[in-house]
Amino acid sequence: MKKKYNLLILAVCICLLSAGSAFAGNNITALREAGAAPMDVYNNPYGNAKITPAQAKEIALSRVPGATEANIVKLQLDYEHGRLVYEGKMYFKNVEYEFDIDANTGDIVKWEMEMKDILD
Repeated sequence: MKKKYNLLILAVCICLLSAGSAFAGNNITALREAGAAPMDVYNNPYGNAKITPAQAKEIALSRVPGATEANIVKLQLDYEHGRLVYEGKMYFKNVEYEFDIDANTGDIVKWEMEMKDILD
């Protein structure tokens, strides 16, 4: 009975590892379709972003007069809806701003504002 149980556990582990490899392959395929060079996929999957994080911050800050880099609490590179975007959040004068900036063109593809009960 114990041998059958161990074989079952081994079979489940193999299936899970195979499924994980398939999902990883799909992510690499999606990144390649987005223009990532083969080495970029392994070393830096977002290596083809033409806009730097500093430029993305400048773009977002240009929409909020008076805000500074200190007001940006989140900025990360993400792959959404078939494109690389910088996903960000900042707080300034009781307003929360959430934004997505296309990492290749610098276009703002999402911009949301919400009043918050916080002090600047």
